[in-house]
Amino acid sequence: MFARRQLGLTDPLLDVRLIKNRAFTAAALTTLMAMLAIGAALFLMSLWLRCVHGYSPFEAGLRTLPAAIATLVGSLLTPWLMEWIGPRAVIALGLGGLVAGFLVLAPAPEPTTYAYVAVVLVTLGLGLGDGLAITTSASVLVSAVPAEPAERAGQAERAGQAGAVSDNELGVGLGVALLGSIHGAVYVSHVRGQPQLARESIGGCWSCGWCRAVSR
Repeated sequence: MFARRQLGLTDPLLDVRLIKNRAFTAAALTTLMAMLAIGAALFLMSLWLRCVHGYSPFEAGLRTLPAAIATLVGSLLTPWLMEWIGPRAVIALGLGGLVAGFLVLAPAPEPTTYAYVAVVLVTLGLGLGDGLAITTSASVLVSAVPAEPAERAGQAERAGQAGAVSDNELGVGLGVALLGSIHGAVYVSHVRGQPQLARESIGGCWSCGWCRAVSR
């Protein structure tokens, strides 16, 4: 219904015909995958910092700063890298960084320390990888919109920006929903037979002391 309505408008919020543009579609899928990864990872990381390590919300937030700093560095490096090796290579490098971060994190030793996660996942994966991939794909999204007459130039630019914003929001939402559902199922399978508070939520698990005992 959304697509049908947008097709009938002279000034659509999102020109769905752009999906036929291969460059636009590839950049949109890149943004979607990158935001899905960062949304899912930061969602679980916040639970891990709060409920396993017992940090306050402020302390947990401070420990996500390496991701923001590395993303900034990756974003600033992107224009130079695009001129040097091209957009395709930069996107591949960014997505490769995301995959590498998760692959190195998977066999993490137990108990997993914050330092390990900060270096492997936040800095390498979510930071540099996400900064490179999303910045490049956003640039491609806007530039992939076909050239328009001067009077429609603003509409064309808005179409590219709308595609980027839509991908960001959808990617984060899908990431939280997908990994959150998997995490919830795994969590429930591990707390059967434990106190009622632990079975109800991770917060309850921490309150009753079972999570703290297990994480030691």
